Amino acid sequence: MLSECYTDAVDNLSNEYDVNFPDVCPFSQDLAVLLNNKFWEI
Repeated sequence: MLSECYTDAVDNLSNEYDVNFPDVCPFSQDLAVLLNNKFWEI
């Protein structure tokens, strides 16, 4: 589901902005990893 959402988002953003996004989602497919606070720390 995440990869499908990413593809849809890239399609929408590519139509609105002149920016190239990766074709493949660069983020983990593991939901637990994405929801971990340390993942989003800079």
